[in-house]
Amino acid sequence: MTDPTVQAALIQAAPQFLLVVAACVGAGWAVYNHHKRQRLEAARWLQQLYSEFYNSVRFDEMRIGLEYRYLGMVAPIIQKRISDRHLVLSQSEQEFLRHFDNFLNYFENILYMLESKQVRRSDVLAMFEYWMDLMRSDPFGILRAYTAFGFERLAGELGAVPVRHVFLTDRQLAVVAQQAPALSARLGPGQSGSVRIAGESPGVRDLDLSCEVSATGRLFAFDDTREGVEAAGRLDAVLDFDPMHSQLGACTRMCVRAYAPDSGVAMDAWAYFRSDSSDQQIGGLQQEYTVSLDVSGVTHLVLYGSLRRSEPDFATLRLDEGLRHVGPTQIRGAMIDLGAYPGVYLDGEGEFTGELYEVVDPEVFKRLDQHELFNPNDTRVFNRRARTGSLYIRRVAATTAGVRAFVYVYNGEEVEGGVRTGPVVPHGDWLRHQSERRG
Repeated sequence: MTDPTVQAALIQAAPQFLLVVAACVGAGWAVYNHHKRQRLEAARWLQQLYSEFYNSVRFDEMRIGLEYRYLGMVAPIIQKRISDRHLVLSQSEQEFLRHFDNFLNYFENILYMLESKQVRRSDVLAMFEYWMDLMRSDPFGILRAYTAFGFERLAGELGAVPVRHVFLTDRQLAVVAQQAPALSARLGPGQSGSVRIAGESPGVRDLDLSCEVSATGRLFAFDDTREGVEAAGRLDAVLDFDPMHSQLGACTRMCVRAYAPDSGVAMDAWAYFRSDSSDQQIGGLQQEYTVSLDVSGVTHLVLYGSLRRSEPDFATLRLDEGLRHVGPTQIRGAMIDLGAYPGVYLDGEGEFTGELYEVVDPEVFKRLDQHELFNPNDTRVFNRRARTGSLYIRRVAATTAGVRAFVYVYNGEEVEGGVRTGPVVPHGDWLRHQSERRG
């Protein structure tokens, strides 16, 4: 039997005990509601991030550029800015870098939200892991180097470090030894190394649709001293790379992932690639590319979108070197808006507007095919994930004036089974459509 004194004490303590229990339940409920509100807030943030990145046209050009035109369009502009911060950029290059900086700042903001625990890493990876992995991959060294200029969180996420190595093949070393003995002596023996860029690697399809570039050579370290900078500039000159006008030299310099087998270390390093089709005696890594044309007497080409002569890509691809402008033209077919660029089909009752050119040098198709992701050996519907097929196919069509001409016809995933997405441009004029879209 319980002692009456104990019973009295328990009865007296009961209200206090109930208050403690109620306080604990209330605190637990508050914590639960706070966690629930946090998750709802995070879900709203994630939904907004997804919508801004994937469902708007804000980043269309940047996504397409990174995925399919990185080495041909994005890397040269970034490289020009990194090579010498004092180089004067064209207006189109400045505009591109403005959009590109916004793109990188978007990821900076995501990483800040991750750092401040506003979103969870697993949620971020579910939406953006593909793009993070893409920027970490071997060919994206120049992008990683660029993140050092004000994108600290992204640079840390990508493992970016300053690029202080250069890779030279044995042939390049022989050229340096012959033309610049003092520079050769300064380089010293270096360490053995190799680079490899395969056609299936992310972002390399516009370098060559079916290429695989691999080479062994030596890796050399450069520092940020005046002597190091001067030596790097001398190396550019010897190997005929002009950072101001990279398209004019016989070589282009790219930042790629290099491997030092002796130490097992992988690092970002500069490598010199031959950018012309001649047999000049300089040591650029050569990508073989055969222009395969079934011309059938066709001597003209129609350009209808971002390659028209008023657009920046016309100058970037040096199309005036292989084409002679004839005048405006129309072709029967349909044009659709794919965001940053148009696509056309050669059917339907409508017409689309373009510019007619006479082909004076068929070598121009080398640059056009690479830019349009047309692989003459693989004309299947383009598969973005597997990176097979051709995004555009070079076809022959007759203009409304009766001139037979080549035209690049859209061949993306949307055409499979006849399904087509993207709004139709009713008047078929891409430049006019862009002006209307800007308001």
